[in-house]
Amino acid sequence: MNLDIKNSKDLRCEVLSFKSEKLEVDYITLNISIEGHIDPKGIGEFLFEYGFNSKVLEHENAEGEKLFFSNKYEVILVKSTWNPQENCFWNGIATRFAGCNGKFFYHLLKQNRIRFEFFPVANRDIRLGRFDLCYCLDFSFPELGKRSDIKKFLASCKKKFLSKYPSQKVSIARKYLKLTAPVRKKAKRYYRIYEKVNHLRFELEMRQECFKYCLNSFLSYSFEEFEDELVGIFLVEFRDLCPENSKYSFWLLGRLRRKSSLPKLKNLSLGISKAIVSPYNLNFCKDLESSYQACRLNIPILH
Repeated sequence: MNLDIKNSKDLRCEVLSFKSEKLEVDYITLNISIEGHIDPKGIGEFLFEYGFNSKVLEHENAEGEKLFFSNKYEVILVKSTWNPQENCFWNGIATRFAGCNGKFFYHLLKQNRIRFEFFPVANRDIRLGRFDLCYCLDFSFPELGKRSDIKKFLASCKKKFLSKYPSQKVSIARKYLKLTAPVRKKAKRYYRIYEKVNHLRFELEMRQECFKYCLNSFLSYSFEEFEDELVGIFLVEFRDLCPENSKYSFWLLGRLRRKSSLPKLKNLSLGISKAIVSPYNLNFCKDLESSYQACRLNIPILH
């Protein structure tokens, strides 16, 4: 076999993206660490120039104070003060972009119109604290909108999830059709499926532990890699929740079949040790055919 391969991306049929899989950004939280006095005004003024009004909260569940009013979008700035007794172990500001605000902020990042190094923070210690994705299944056929069928689907989701994670908790709202899993506080991820006008909405809320291997790509503006990884997480997580034989899961099964991401390879003799190999920086050994077969079969290369 004569292969001209420089990077493992060459082996991929396609790179998955939010756009290709019709996923939407629904929430972004940036945790900005600040030493000493916490003054959100500077961050508020900075984001105002990019189209965001600011609302400041002294702590969680506090009444907010608006700093600016004239823009279309809004960011919520929540102060976080070091207090181990209250289980708060960092000092700074949680910068939260919800719904369309998160979608617009991500758009600015991808268009290179806003950059993390521009934030008016002395040490520029910025971390991604939360990232939500959602998929909307349109009721293109009348039978998809039957509430009795949706109710059965949510019950099946709950049963499947608990069969795999029996220690977790799942709730289904009575007044309106909505499933939330898990319901405990400080979980790594939350699933939400609920009915909206003319569609069923699938949401995945991801916290730091869930996407820790994608943080570098996000903070280095490598959004092609970041989206490819997060799409994979989104699909696999809902695969564990949604029953395969449901008409409300066909969108998921089709995307899983198209999913072409290479598995995270271990123990490959590629000069890289004690690290998870990314398909975006994987270098091949001289024997390209052996490298190709190893990536396909996930086996060590023998020299």
